[in-house]
Amino acid sequence: MSQGEIESVVPESKEGLLVELGHPTAEDLIPPPVSLLQGYEYLVPGTAERFLTAYMAFGERHREMQKQAQEAQYELARTELKLQGRGQIFGFVIAMAAILGGFLLATFGGQPTSGVLLSGGSLAAVVTALVTTRIVCGRQ
Repeated sequence: MSQGEIESVVPESKEGLLVELGHPTAEDLIPPPVSLLQGYEYLVPGTAERFLTAYMAFGERHREMQKQAQEAQYELARTELKLQGRGQIFGFVIAMAAILGGFLLATFGGQPTSGVLLSGGSLAAVVTALVTTRIVCGRQ
């Protein structure tokens, strides 16, 4: 670019020229237009290279932060699945203990009504929990 073309982009007098620089955002990963960079370079030599270096560094940081966020989401999902599995196992063990207790109470304890209520209530609680979980998961 010739000196005449640069002067058409940058005013002859540097006084009264206001330049505002902001921090680039994730949506603004594209460097400034060439004409703007040439204007900055005319005002302060070496500025264009510093801008491009800063944009490249910002892009690298942005990609690294996205990678870390993605890894954190993956780890959270893994932990949540592990806890759900553990909860199902404990729920099954507790429900089976209650059903077995009701059966033993009805058979050997001489309390058939109480045994049926304990076993039936436990079975109803397990079925309700499974159905509720399916409904909630279906909404998400």
